[in-house]
Amino acid sequence: MPGFWQDIIPRFRSRETRCPLSDSRMANEEARARILEAAGPMFAAKGYQGATIREICEAAGVNLAAVNYHFRNKRTLYAASLGFALESTASRAPFPAWSPEEPAEVRLKECVCKLVKRMAELNDVAWQTRLILGECLVPTGIRREEIARFVQLPMDVLLSILQDLLPGDSLQSKRLWLGYSIMSQCMFARIAFAMLPQQHGDPPSSDEVAQYITDLSLAAISRFNQDRGHAS
Repeated sequence: MPGFWQDIIPRFRSRETRCPLSDSRMANEEARARILEAAGPMFAAKGYQGATIREICEAAGVNLAAVNYHFRNKRTLYAASLGFALESTASRAPFPAWSPEEPAEVRLKECVCKLVKRMAELNDVAWQTRLILGECLVPTGIRREEIARFVQLPMDVLLSILQDLLPGDSLQSKRLWLGYSIMSQCMFARIAFAMLPQQHGDPPSSDEVAQYITDLSLAAISRFNQDRGHAS
């Protein structure tokens, strides 16, 4: 008998001390997390217009009232999913703090590597990449300023590096277009490999893609500098 009561009494005490409000809050947080986990991949796969709240509810295992309670409407839910994708993607591959002595070629390679990894299809975070790219290609206007900053920040980093590799006011337009080219290659390399698998066999790793883009960019920079030397 003592063993029996030693087992039972703690259970009653735990029930007496448990706070119903705390349980309710935890259940609400879990429901909100499930909704977000279901909404992100759904929006990434079908787009803002194509995804429906009913489908998201079914995937999350919640009812419509839960979505209305936590997010009010589809637009707010999309904004939350997109915000999470932007934040997690940026934190997944932050730009390093380079020392002034770091060669520009090294900085360029590391910058390209970070951009490729941000856009890489990495298993459980693949939907985040697709959602961001989808918003860039078919913008809804939701989180417009954050999307602009997400694109502009790496562009500013690239241009500061290219300023060291292609100095001079006369090459400003070339620096700009080279920056656009690098950004585009980093963003869409994975898409090209996915669409044309028969052309290259197994897709290269993120590091290999970054090396290809860096080598091509440095070759273009070398050619631009040669042309400028001949012109002068």
